[in-house]
Amino acid sequence: MGGFEATIEIRRRETLCGNHTPIVALTASVVEDGRRRCLAVGMDDYLAKPFTLDQMRTVLTKWLNVAALAATREQLSLVAGSPAASDR
Repeated sequence: MGGFEATIEIRRRETLCGNHTPIVALTASVVEDGRRRCLAVGMDDYLAKPFTLDQMRTVLTKWLNVAALAATREQLSLVAGSPAASDR
């Protein structure tokens, strides 16, 4: 299974459970159509090779922080007395 097919399957499964896994394409394709296709199948971002360490860091920080914040908020909602639990 390639990246496009894997992304489509991950997104299909997410509709069943309500989760969202950040998916970033790492590709040697630098044509604009490649970027559009990655985003169209449900990938969140796109990084063309060769990329720098700073570019990788920026993309990972962007998507891992979003995922970590969502996970933390979800976990806090399960703890009685937490601010997230009182939001309910």
